Amino acid sequence: MVWLQGVIPFIGKQYHLINGSLTWYESQSFCTLKYTDLATVNNVSDKNDLGNTLGSHVTYIWIGLRRGNTRRWMWSDGRGPAHYTRWNVGEPSSGGVSEPCGEMTVGGTWNDVPCGYGKDFACYE
Repeated sequence: MVWLQGVIPFIGKQYHLINGSLTWYESQSFCTLKYTDLATVNNVSDKNDLGNTLGSHVTYIWIGLRRGNTRRWMWSDGRGPAHYTRWNVGEPSSGGVSEPCGEMTVGGTWNDVPCGYGKDFACYE
């Protein structure tokens, strides 16, 4: 629990937008070193909080969404599958075979994309 202004308790994640053209794997390494992990979005509240952090400055960012060995979309922090999803229309488009990493758009929807693209990313703690 973090106290804001010493009065109001805040329970939840704090998101950090990182401007840098890194691959999904490089982004995750950075986030686990400096924070907790790449951003996870487990519910509408998380989506709104992350969207507020991003504002309208970023169009596509890495989030901690990755297709696991079980062929399910998992969160990189190891907390399990993505039960809450915000896939864009027609996504995931490749079934995760050639596009096993997840990005979030400024509108808050998700796409599956190759992991090697350089993108800004969001971490959480």
